[in-house]
Amino acid sequence: MYNWPFPISLTMVHMVFCASLTVVLVRVLRVVAEPTSPPMTPSLYAASVVPIGVLYALSLWFSNSAYIYLSVSFIQMLKALMPVAVYCLAVAFRTDSFHHASMLNMLGISAGIAVAAYGEARFDTFGVMLQLVAVTAEATRLVLIQILLTGATPPPAPAPAQADRNVEMGLLSAHRREQRVAAGDEAAPGS
Repeated sequence: MYNWPFPISLTMVHMVFCASLTVVLVRVLRVVAEPTSPPMTPSLYAASVVPIGVLYALSLWFSNSAYIYLSVSFIQMLKALMPVAVYCLAVAFRTDSFHHASMLNMLGISAGIAVAAYGEARFDTFGVMLQLVAVTAEATRLVLIQILLTGATPPPAPAPAQADRNVEMGLLSAHRREQRVAAGDEAAPGS
């Protein structure tokens, strides 16, 4: 659009500025105390900080690439999916618990964005996919930062076979409960 031949340089300037400001605030002005516990070993750094940095770079890359294909206003509408992505990933990583009311809010946000996408004049599937990948990378980064800051380690996910059994048992118990309510053996929920 503007025929700027070096678009990655803008992202590089952004990252250099952020890194420089962080070094000045932490090491020179000592606005934030350097963490002492646990000690930051190279293996801990590689396991906890590097993935967050990689996700941030991916988020910037895909988000900036989406501007080639989509209008700025439509990209801002797609960025409104961020709370939905963060909530879903937080539930998946088990840093937040599932709540029906929250999920209804997320469905409302998603429906509004679907309406905006339906009415978009310059809709480009590839651009939308780039922006959705950027939103997913940013949401994952935010959940990992939450895990890093709270020191919580999410429990391992159950094996797929166990997860399938849990879902089946939940469906069967709900079906049995409906049968008992229909037969009059049990009071209906909420009554």
